[in-house]
Amino acid sequence: MKLNVVYIYYNKLVQKKINFSGGEPFLIDHGRYVGKLKRFAKEKCHMATSIVSNGSLISEKWFKIYSKYLDIFAIACDSLDDECNRQAG
Repeated sequence: MKLNVVYIYYNKLVQKKINFSGGEPFLIDHGRYVGKLKRFAKEKCHMATSIVSNGSLISEKWFKIYSKYLDIFAIACDSLDDECNRQAG
């Protein structure tokens, strides 16, 4: 979906926040794609933004570029068992 289409639909919404989660948001393009979506949501739509990640693919460089567009960042911990975490990636 093109960002200008998202903007048109956004203006009709009451809720002014968006959360990126489910699967791993940083899998596509090393997080640049979700970073660009967050930037657009924050700058153009003035939305509160949040992300839930397992933390395995996030780089310091990503945070330097995109953290200013992020209101909430959560790390998901699906298991305290080391073997389960290794299998999950």
